[in-house]
Amino acid sequence: MEKPADEAPGEERCAGILDGMDNTWVAMLWAILPTIVVSVVFFFILRNVIRMDRTERKVYSRIEAEERAKRGLPPVAPAGDGSAN
Repeated sequence: MEKPADEAPGEERCAGILDGMDNTWVAMLWAILPTIVVSVVFFFILRNVIRMDRTERKVYSRIEAEERAKRGLPPVAPAGDGSAN
């Protein structure tokens, strides 16, 4: 079989290597994809847990303040103001 005139010697060998590299990159992407997906799902779950905790604390503080006001008690001082000593 005769090579076309415009093709350099060894070019078909290089093309075969590059085809193999394409398959290698695809295989690597498919291998890492489950890890990336699980990491993204874990990130969103953890972020929502932290947000729910923050919201729950705000709501609980508001309810506690309303109940203290109904009973005529003074409001609770915010934590970290140094009045505990």
